[in-house]
Amino acid sequence: MAGSGHQRAMKVEKIAPSVGDLRGIKLLRTLTDSELARILAKLEVREFKARTQVAADTEFPQRVGFILQGACRFVALAPNGSSITMRAARQGDTLGLPAAMLSHSWGGDLAHHVTRFVADEATTLGLIKHAEFRALLADSPALVRAACDTVSAIHLDLSSRFYELATLDVRGRLLAELLRMAQRSEHIDGRLMIRSAPTHAELGDQIGAAREAVTRQLLDLEREGVISVRRREIVIEDYQRLHALDEASAGRRIFISPEG
Repeated sequence: MAGSGHQRAMKVEKIAPSVGDLRGIKLLRTLTDSELARILAKLEVREFKARTQVAADTEFPQRVGFILQGACRFVALAPNGSSITMRAARQGDTLGLPAAMLSHSWGGDLAHHVTRFVADEATTLGLIKHAEFRALLADSPALVRAACDTVSAIHLDLSSRFYELATLDVRGRLLAELLRMAQRSEHIDGRLMIRSAPTHAELGDQIGAAREAVTRQLLDLEREGVISVRRREIVIEDYQRLHALDEASAGRRIFISPEG
């Protein structure tokens, strides 16, 4: 996993988010201005430099997090020291929602199994306490519906990942992860450009594989004309081919979470 030391997060004092910023959070899109103003009044804003790693349970105890800017991951640490990225999220996504709905202590979306929050880019979070978020749920049927949809999507996405880790080889897991990454890509000249792509080592963390194995599989896919790899960029040259390869490898159609 990139970056070995823990870097402390810094509290943002200068720029406060607006109602418009909160409306960019998918979970909050249907809320009224007055409901969003209630959240703003309770919001703690935290900023993390790129490559920051922190322990989620100590940095965000009893909090729901809204990603106002950037990209981050939750990383599970196995007893043998290996790490696996269990969920990647970007601007507009929500973190820690299942725990909040159950009044559970923070553990990302996997209770105590996820121990690290990793900021892949400079990331800004808006944090609200569980009790305050649950008070909003009690008053807002629209927020309840959105929260149920979000938690269901997270559940299906994690089920897909567990299936992949338990049953697929490195190539199969890589194909599935490339499809997920493609959902956040840019369409350029009929191709999909994944910018700020993870390094081979980081991609290995995301699928539970060694860097060398990831490199070999990426080279094979490049030779097959499915992708091309540049410095911190991956271009999906043939998305339909990538989808067909995944379907053949996994024996199912991958679930792509709308929450990322």
